[in-house]
Amino acid sequence: MAATRSQWARYARMALALAVGLLGGVAFWWLATPLPWLLGPLFISLVVSLLRLPVEAPTPLRIPISAFVGVMLGATYSPEVLGQMAGWWLTILGLLGYMVIATAMCFLYFRAVAGFDARTAFFSAMPGGLSEMVIIGDSAGADPRNVALVQAGRVVFTVYSIPFLIEFMNGPLNRVAGQTVGLADMQGSAFLWLGLCAAAGLALGYLVKLPARFLIVPMVLSAVVHLAGWSDFKTPWEFVVAAQVILGTILGCGFQDGRVREILRVLLISLGATFLLVLLSLGFAWTLSWMSGVGLTELLLAYSPGGVAEMGVLALALQLEVAMVSLHHAIRIVVLVFAAASLVPLVVRLSTRGSRP
Repeated sequence: MAATRSQWARYARMALALAVGLLGGVAFWWLATPLPWLLGPLFISLVVSLLRLPVEAPTPLRIPISAFVGVMLGATYSPEVLGQMAGWWLTILGLLGYMVIATAMCFLYFRAVAGFDARTAFFSAMPGGLSEMVIIGDSAGADPRNVALVQAGRVVFTVYSIPFLIEFMNGPLNRVAGQTVGLADMQGSAFLWLGLCAAAGLALGYLVKLPARFLIVPMVLSAVVHLAGWSDFKTPWEFVVAAQVILGTILGCGFQDGRVREILRVLLISLGATFLLVLLSLGFAWTLSWMSGVGLTELLLAYSPGGVAEMGVLALALQLEVAMVSLHHAIRIVVLVFAAASLVPLVVRLSTRGSRP
């Protein structure tokens, strides 16, 4: 069926958004900022969205780019990494404690400072699962718009703050995509395996009901391929750059609907919560780095309250221990989503009781 005029108009707005995002990446590269290909598109797309310019988030690319990011993350798993996983039990236990404290802290913040009702405060407080928290929260009677804005703001502010914090701690960051392999260096078999993992991951993602399934399933398939020794393909840096530009553009263009003043008010509230979460992440990372011997930078990124795809791309771009970071974020998103869904009856009951005269 041929595309209608309105559909072509949408495609034009998405193409313009990507062009603007790429321009932001080039500008931030020229300005020598950390992570220019992610932060540049995010910043410029956020500005043009709030200015109501004719751009639209290229959301149809979200699922395929998530699959490719998952494959890229899975490609960092190796038999050597598998041997290290036994040493991550302490940081994974710490992650569970972090999630409990972070949710409780943000819940109190949203109740006391933002004045949210209990249901909206609860689903806004969950440090992960943007789309899942909006869907589950809506079904539980929370305000889906406030939940969406707070959760999106959390991801945006985390993505923006963590690179600068890491640069402050460690010095100037690598501004290239973080991989030495380029498209020209890849063999045909590597392209084949990469494409197969992405395609199979997408197909299976439609069948399973896991959170972030279009990222996690391709990541698992790619990890299996590498751990089994069937292929050792690496991530081409061009793919990492493209993923950063697309993700940054999607994030930045996510604030178009509604009144600008109301959006800015909720984003300011989200900024306060994100500040508390980043401080908490830094405290947990520092403590567990001292206890476990794992690098502070890796743990800070593993505990950062950003999105799975966004934090995975950051780890790739910064050449960190990507497998450790991606595993912690995969665990975080799965636990949070299942916990939120399980606690819906309790949240509804408590909020109903609290609203009685």
